Amino acid sequence: MKFIYNILIVISFNTIVFASNEEKEARLDALMGLEIEQLGEVEVKLDDVFDIFDGLVKPQNVKVASGIQQSTATAPASTTVITSQDIEATGARNLEEVLEAVPGMHVSLSEYRFAPLYDVRGMHSSTNNEILMMVNGVPIKSIIDGSRGGAWSPPPVQSISRIEIIRGPGSALYGADAVSGVVNIITKIADDINGTEIGFRTGSFQIYNPWLLHGGEHKGFKTMLSLNYLDTDGHKETVYQDMQSLLDKASGTNVSKAQGRAYLQQKQLSIQANVSKENWQSNLYWLRGRNIGAGLSTTFVISPEENHEQDFIQADIAYNNSQIIKDWGINARLSYQGADDKLLNSYSARPGAIRNGELLPYGAPNNVGYYQRQTRLDLSSLYRGFDKHIIRLGIGASYAELYKTTWSYLLNKQSPVMVDVRALGMVSIPENARQNRYLFAQDTWHIDSNWELTTGIRHDWYSDFEGTTNPRAALVWQVMPSLTAKLLYGKAFRAPSFVEMYLPASNVVAAGNPHLKAEVSSTWEIGVDYRLNSDLNLALNVFDYTVTDKIQRTLTKLNNFSIYTYNNIGTLKGSGFELETRWKINNKSSLLFNYAYAKVKTENSNEAGNYPHHQAYVRHDLLLGNNWFFNTKINWVSNRDRPLGDDRPLLKDYVELDLTLRYKNMSKFNPWDIAIGVRNLLNEDRREPGDARLIGDYPKAGREIFGEIRYKF
Repeated sequence: MKFIYNILIVISFNTIVFASNEEKEARLDALMGLEIEQLGEVEVKLDDVFDIFDGLVKPQNVKVASGIQQSTATAPASTTVITSQDIEATGARNLEEVLEAVPGMHVSLSEYRFAPLYDVRGMHSSTNNEILMMVNGVPIKSIIDGSRGGAWSPPPVQSISRIEIIRGPGSALYGADAVSGVVNIITKIADDINGTEIGFRTGSFQIYNPWLLHGGEHKGFKTMLSLNYLDTDGHKETVYQDMQSLLDKASGTNVSKAQGRAYLQQKQLSIQANVSKENWQSNLYWLRGRNIGAGLSTTFVISPEENHEQDFIQADIAYNNSQIIKDWGINARLSYQGADDKLLNSYSARPGAIRNGELLPYGAPNNVGYYQRQTRLDLSSLYRGFDKHIIRLGIGASYAELYKTTWSYLLNKQSPVMVDVRALGMVSIPENARQNRYLFAQDTWHIDSNWELTTGIRHDWYSDFEGTTNPRAALVWQVMPSLTAKLLYGKAFRAPSFVEMYLPASNVVAAGNPHLKAEVSSTWEIGVDYRLNSDLNLALNVFDYTVTDKIQRTLTKLNNFSIYTYNNIGTLKGSGFELETRWKINNKSSLLFNYAYAKVKTENSNEAGNYPHHQAYVRHDLLLGNNWFFNTKINWVSNRDRPLGDDRPLLKDYVELDLTLRYKNMSKFNPWDIAIGVRNLLNEDRREPGDARLIGDYPKAGREIFGEIRYKF
């Protein structure tokens, strides 16, 4: 009888493990006071097993919008919060699968490794330099082309605590590249893990992904450690054409690997650590990748021989004290990033190709390496001494350096000997450095109990291009306890990359322009957040933006031959809206739905193209029995126009259907967590816009199956 009583206590423990501390204590006391017959009548609910239910509909707090913890409903920006519970519940295996749930965000592909592009509100570019990605508040940006860089991959999803997203401008707080949005990935600390977890994930495309997480305390130091290894062949969907296909057509050769697969294999090891004590915290993220497939690389040619090597390290130390003296708080962070990216056997023409009338028996391979490092110091202070105002002030500086580039190729195309051409004064891109200093101020004014006005301004000084000033203003009106309205305005900018400014004319393909200015955007938004009741929430955001001085490539006569150069000549005008619904249907079921519409035009009222006009995302969570959890996701992408001059057929709409079944018993006596899932169940041929000269665009993965198992002790 005592054994049965203990079993019922364990089952009932599931009903309290994810509640708040006060709720846990109250419910535990109540459970312990029940008779055995009464315990047998306790209902196990969805949020008791996963906390996903209340987590879906309850108000979330966010810090990324202002640097101050605020509810997403009243934060001075259009925000989204994704928690570790959301990530686990949906079975997301990487950052792309996590962020596709964000209203108005579409995950596209670049040719380089088919790396993800996060297009927000219709802003699409091949390097995706309009969105700012951060990890624990530290920006991740390559100074070479403005992307995240080939040497960086996001932290593994099992080590992510939460992700905070701004949809819209964020330069008034975060500076360069926060034009379409800001994504801040916050990794787990010791308290989030509180023990040791080992896990293993496998599935289609020969994926092998073991990991270890540990969180604990020793001599007053709280320590988190994450180890993650990934080995995969990558998906093998068909690429119909590459640049070698066009060379073949012009010269009568047949050496292209298209139609065929793009090579997306990789082996990757990452180590992540966090150590904290009182007001101090430090983070380390180390990443090494080998035998990384190139996709179509930077030359738009399928090369099975090509592989990349990546080495990345990020380290920071931060001091946070909410009251260092009366009414004053301080935040200080010193960070460092180092990134090495090597491209080996990158073929711009395959062996046996004919280019410019010359037979290339060994093709035209290149070995290129880029080595960069960045150091940042960020200081901010919060003052709460005024009756109705919270003042936030910040200052900082960064130094970014492309300190080494390597380049070798077949100087004599008839000889298989690779030559280091740096000794001949030839560079793929010159070594250079960039300094940035900034100053910002922000005022959060509580006008009265129903009105709040946030204003702010930031100025950035740069060593190699003209500085820029970016203001913001957000008026939030609490119409009633359940209804909030926002009026938002903000300016933002994108910094020109080293490729756009310094690419040498000897490159032949394009030449940089050292006189470039930053791209600048202005955005207006209206937002409404309405909580109909404790189980149903609606949100609507309407936006309108203009981007000026857009950096574009144009064909120019230089030294009697034509070459692409970069100039501030473009303008974009975008508008649209995002609608989101979160509904707790009953004690065992919930529904999230969002729909986004965007329309983006150039200065001549031509369609900008390459983004979806319509997107919809549906997520349904269902508890089956006490410990079986079923998640369904549907992602609909529709109406992607081509830009002016691209006469290829329109990209096809697609619907992606994902299913995940998870067994999760929260009892400490049964610490197993097992999941199986299928992605793209309907095996849709999902294509993302590729180079306008090629047919077929870039494929995403077809149907794939995965399984994972976790054990915590």
